[in-house]
Amino acid sequence: MKKRVLIFTLLLATLFTVAAQAISTRATTFIPTLSISGKMATCVIDIIADTSNDDIYVEAELLQDGHSYRSWTGSGTGRLHFSRVATVTKGHTYTLTADITINGKEYSIKPISEDY
Repeated sequence: MKKRVLIFTLLLATLFTVAAQAISTRATTFIPTLSISGKMATCVIDIIADTSNDDIYVEAELLQDGHSYRSWTGSGTGRLHFSRVATVTKGHTYTLTADITINGKEYSIKPISEDY
C-alpha cells in the first residue's frame, strides 16, 4: 500500500511539473550574425518575442567604416528570421546594427563588426 501511495505521489508531482513548464512564457531573444564570404555580407537577426502574438518590427543597417552603407526593414509576429545580403569590398570594416520594436517597446542589438 505504501508503494502505491509513493508511486501515485511521484506521478502527480511529475504531472504538475510538466503543466507548469507548458504555461511559462519565453524570454525575448535577439541573435544577430554578420558573415562575409567572397564579395557578399550576410546580415541575419533571429528575433523571438515573448509570445507568438507579439508584433515585431526591425530596422537594420550595415555600416561601412562607420558610415551608412545599406539599410533594410522587416516585420513579423512572434518570431522573425531577418536575413539580408549586401555586396562588399575588401579593405573596409562592416558593422551590423539594428533597432527592434516589439509591441511598441524598443530594443537595440549590440553592433557586430567584421573586417574584410
